[in-house]
Amino acid sequence: MSAPDGDEQPVAAAADPKAMRASYMENVGASMKHIQDALETEGKKLRGTDYISVLMLPIASVMLAICSAMPGGLSVRPFLVTTFCLALLYFIGARIGILRALTLRQTHLVLSIISATFMLGATFALLMFEIMRNLR
Repeated sequence: MSAPDGDEQPVAAAADPKAMRASYMENVGASMKHIQDALETEGKKLRGTDYISVLMLPIASVMLAICSAMPGGLSVRPFLVTTFCLALLYFIGARIGILRALTLRQTHLVLSIISATFMLGATFALLMFEIMRNLR
């Protein structure tokens, strides 16, 4: 069986039409299990450059959190925010080539999920900013 865009689907999903029309909660549960399986099998296989980007993000996050908690941290905060943004860009850049291996539909779906996650994070950050601003 082929997908509407002409690309092959996994055999298990194509053979089971019920899996294609699962309920919201079934989809979330099955997707979480699929992600967990992928992390268990593929998460241990890292290239040399992946270790750098995987370590840069938590280090930059911890440095930014420590700086935010320090009263005199305002002078170094722009530097740490820039460092954190560069770590994120490096992390994304090291993995962006993977999109070429996906079908056009998969690429569109991945970018939609990433965009929605970004909007959720931005909304949450604005909400937390308002809460913290009103606490003072």
